[in-house]
Amino acid sequence: MGIRKGDLWRSRLNGEGSVYHGTGIVVAVSSDVFNITSTNLTVVVLLKRNPTQETHVLIQANKETGLHVDSTAMCETITTVSKGMLIHKIGYINDELMAEVDKSILKHLGIKE
Repeated sequence: MGIRKGDLWRSRLNGEGSVYHGTGIVVAVSSDVFNITSTNLTVVVLLKRNPTQETHVLIQANKETGLHVDSTAMCETITTVSKGMLIHKIGYINDELMAEVDKSILKHLGIKE
């Protein structure tokens, strides 16, 4: 299964408490090297809402992303899923938008650029 950083996937999510569960859209945020060598994938969950925090990135619905409605990458919700939890790839985000996601993850983690 070829997974690249920036790919958007429909995935099963097994969160508890305030962590997401059920099925949803995720964006792969782990490096391509990790994605090739690991049975897991580091992802950020997308929700169908407008960005409200500096750790949120708007992902617009279009042919490239495969989204039907604008969604928000919730970059404070970094999580790991087994590749077996992935249902199907729906699209991808371009390098410019992936850089915004990376920047928001760094903000959330308190890492200066």
